[in-house]
Amino acid sequence: MNEEKKSNFRPTTFDDVIGQDAVKEFMQIKINAFKKTGRPVSHTLLLGFSGSGKTTLANVVANEMGVNFISVMGTRIKTWNDLYAFVKQIRENDVLFIDEIHCLSEKMQEHLYGLMEDFTYTVEDKNMARPQTFHAPKFTLIGATTHAGDLNAPFLGRFAYHAQLVPYSTEELTAMVKKAGRRIYDLEVSHEIAEKIANLSCRVARKAYTILQNMVEVAEGTAQGKINSSHMDTELLKKTLKFMGLDPIIGLDIASRKYVCTIVRENKELG
Repeated sequence: MNEEKKSNFRPTTFDDVIGQDAVKEFMQIKINAFKKTGRPVSHTLLLGFSGSGKTTLANVVANEMGVNFISVMGTRIKTWNDLYAFVKQIRENDVLFIDEIHCLSEKMQEHLYGLMEDFTYTVEDKNMARPQTFHAPKFTLIGATTHAGDLNAPFLGRFAYHAQLVPYSTEELTAMVKKAGRRIYDLEVSHEIAEKIANLSCRVARKAYTILQNMVEVAEGTAQGKINSSHMDTELLKKTLKFMGLDPIIGLDIASRKYVCTIVRENKELG
């Protein structure tokens, strides 16, 4: 398997990204404007459930702009020094991506006000006679959240675009699996197998990719010699699902199946 392809798990261009067409179209327009005017893409908030492709889209925006992608989890930013460690990495027009941005405290959200509005920040130090204001390079902040309600209104208002990501269809997930098979593993996944994986993924792209990745690893670990597309069959999928503890009908794991069974049993008892 090509090592470069293995390391390039995420799509790198909008052409590689399947689904979220409205968001992609608007972001492409914004990037076209950036390339024409030199002004950074306006700050964007990506809203969607876990596994909906927020990190992938943010990365693609940076790639399409041709700038650096600086990524940090919101849970890692507790103090101004934590935030500054990433701010000082920013170069002109870079993308700063904060995942789980709802984890920022209200104080940390306030620290970002000036950075987002006029690319300035104020430093207070006991060694300084008074607080000093510094300028940061112009950049694009992309935040990702599953809980927009945890962000205060002034902070939300500083994002020019609130991009709502929608659940993927079976057709989109099927196409994702087939494309990922070719892009990452140099393998052709049949439409039948790709569709089965899509139906087992609970409409979450990350889960579809995880099933595909495990299938390839099971094939590599059990077959003699180099694997090829013919190994990606129904028997391999069944074996992989058994190892993963996923049911072959809708893809629930053991804990989820127990939860569903408990709910059904309690409803029967109440009935």
